[in-house]
Amino acid sequence: MDIGAHLGFFTLLLAHLVGETGRVFAFEAHPENVRWLRVNLALNRLSGRVTVENLAVCDGSQTAVRLNAPLHYSCEWSIVRSSSVRHFLEIQAIALDQYFAQGPRVEFIKMDIEGAEYVALQGMRDILQRYRPICLLELHSDEGQMAALYLDHCGYLLTDLQDQPVLKPPFPSHVIARPRERVICVASVASTSLTVRQTPTCSAG
Repeated sequence: MDIGAHLGFFTLLLAHLVGETGRVFAFEAHPENVRWLRVNLALNRLSGRVTVENLAVCDGSQTAVRLNAPLHYSCEWSIVRSSSVRHFLEIQAIALDQYFAQGPRVEFIKMDIEGAEYVALQGMRDILQRYRPICLLELHSDEGQMAALYLDHCGYLLTDLQDQPVLKPPFPSHVIARPRERVICVASVASTSLTVRQTPTCSAG
């Protein structure tokens, strides 16, 4: 699963990794990013492996949220942080426990949603307890630190990208969270040729 898919770089990688029998679910809140995500999937002939959802991932307390524009033109649209720009989009929102209530099994989660990590995790408690997926997160500010602490509380071991354990705050900006009870074998992934069409549109979280 790719939460905060942006233009689809990680979505494309995941789609290659799952193969013809696997499935990737890509969630992106910004509608323009969703349009280009679908374009990039089509260019790489991977549309059939990916379900794209133009939704903000949250805790389930709201069915719609404000997606706030950043102060500068960057990839930092967010549902939890605002700026003096005072521009926003109204976006449908969903908790992933609700979305995946009938399955399928969730094995891996990549999340980069500009400060909404903790909010999103609150909406996937059942997924974390039932399926124990491996999680790759980009952490933003205090909200990201809260997300890391929550995963630790849920029985996850956090490491940095060099696979060194991180046992207490402050956590680095990128962490891998693995269920403590699972033995993980890290395999090398062969490089894959991808075609990604870039636009100045910002990532949504």
